[in-house]
Amino acid sequence: MSSREPATLTGRSSPVAPQQLTVVTRQRLLDLLVVEKVWWWGALDEVRFLERLYDLDALEGDGFRRLTAREDITQHCLSNDDWPPEWVFTDDRFGLNGDSPQPLLRFLMADSCSIRSGDSVAALLR
Repeated sequence: MSSREPATLTGRSSPVAPQQLTVVTRQRLLDLLVVEKVWWWGALDEVRFLERLYDLDALEGDGFRRLTAREDITQHCLSNDDWPPEWVFTDDRFGLNGDSPQPLLRFLMADSCSIRSGDSVAALLR
């Protein structure tokens, strides 16, 4: 899979029914997450959160030193802490800002589940 193609989500089928999000609504959701500085990974770290949704070892890394998305994220988020928290929303590997609303909806559902306490994305969206 090339880094320009969004990843296929792993795990069980989502309880989210096929729904449409307008481009405006999707952008407002993403803007809210960025402006409110939501730590989307909750009580987990970025790798542990994302590996629940994606096969990070199957996604390409930066193509230079890191071969997989797991290595990329570990390096930049856990070791160096040199990526801003909102990097995931613009990373084409995850398709959160793509044409299909499903990746973003699944991401938001995973974020608002039991891995967060108190300040879930769901609370922000009320």
